[in-house]
Amino acid sequence: MSDIRHRRNQRKDVERRKAGAYDGLGQALMRTEKLNSAASKLAQSLEMYETIHGHGKPHIDIALALNNLGLVYFLMGKLDKVLEKHQQSLEMRQAIHGHGNLHPDIAMSFTTSELCITECVNWTRHSRSTN
Repeated sequence: MSDIRHRRNQRKDVERRKAGAYDGLGQALMRTEKLNSAASKLAQSLEMYETIHGHGKPHIDIALALNNLGLVYFLMGKLDKVLEKHQQSLEMRQAIHGHGNLHPDIAMSFTTSELCITECVNWTRHSRSTN
């Protein structure tokens, strides 16, 4: 029985490393401004993490993947998706660390969300003033 559990854990570890590799590739593509490819890799990473840890189950890997996907959507100008992904990331981090807890992960989500909202508002104002 323990041998089966060990093999299952090894398989899960390999899948987690693959998901991490997709995440790293997505972030590298984001830095080189290949945003569509970056979004694709980051979405694959998120999907893999959700498969590994369970769809809808709070896990920091999933929260970070949501955050990274939100960042690439921000760079792409997909404002509706930016707020959606960052909100999902924040809610997941609160579920992990507690809604009333001032954990650094929650603070980071609030900060990232605040920056994105501010930039989205500025972007919208700028677009309206130039049209």
